[in-house]
Order: sequence, then C-alpha cells, then structure tokens
Amino acid sequence: FELILDCDTEKVEDAVAQADIICTATGSPTPLFKGSWMRCQTHVNAVGSYQPHTSEVDTETVLNSGIIVDTMNAFQAGDLCIPFQNSLENLKERNLIGSLGEVLSKLEAASFENGDPFPHPSSKFSTTLFKSVGLAVQDMATAKVVFDACLLHGIGSEVDI
Repeated sequence: FELILDCDTEKVEDAVAQADIICTATGSPTPLFKGSWMRCQTHVNAVGSYQPHTSEVDTETVLNSGIIVDTMNAFQAGDLCIPFQNSLENLKERNLIGSLGEVLSKLEAASFENGDPFPHPSSKFSTTLFKSVGLAVQDMATAKVVFDACLLHGIGSEVDI
C-alpha cells in the first residue's frame, strides 16, 4: 500500500495506469485523475463528491464507462450530471447499466439460468463506473452483515447505553 498525494501527479498517473480498481471517496471539487490514464477494463468506485458542482472523476472517464448507480439520484451529483449536461446525445440511456439493485437482481436470476445478464463491459465500454451518493438501506444492510460477522467471530464488545 502506498499513500499517493494529489500534488504528486506522476505517482497518481502511474497508480491509475496500473490499477484494476480505483476508489475515490473525497469531497474534491475537481477530478482526481484523467480518464486517459486508465487502462481498459478498469473499474471505478466513486463514492465521495455528491453535489452538482463537484466531481471526483473527469468527463472522459464517465463517457467511456458503463455506469452502475446506487440510486438514480446519483445523476444529480456532479460526477454524472456535468458530463451528461454537456453532451449532445442521451448518454444516460447509452451508458447506464442499471442501479445496483437491478444489477444484483439480474446476476441472481442469471445464476439460476446459467445465462450472462450483461454483456462483458469491454464489449460496449472500455471501463465501468459505480457512482454512489448514499442510500441508507444499503448502509444498514452492510452494517448488519458486518455486525453479524463480528458476532460470529467474537469480535467487539457489548456496551450498555
């Protein structure tokens, strides 16, 4: 693991160029890297910036990615609304793979049918992007999984409140 400071562009570019998965979780008002630095079939998890005027990922990343969102409200975040507002074509329709719930439902159905619910991302998009703006029910479900795992393994302490 290596800490990369955003002021060290050369190290960021090298890290992005080698990454299979990139996770951004900042309140950055401007993109953290350039889409041109990514190699094909990289996946980006963008979970930080959520306001319409802020964006952790650049337009090139968004336009070249198949997009999965936690909720359709993600299209109000700058990461998605800025590139889509500046486009002449309906990129939301072209790039959207689906919401996380839709994707998981299709994967579950496919596991029973031995089918492929989605074309491989490389068949249509060079990269994939998951944009999250926060969905309380997903946060609670994740917390429950972690809590149950801690109970199972005897991790943590009970506190009287």
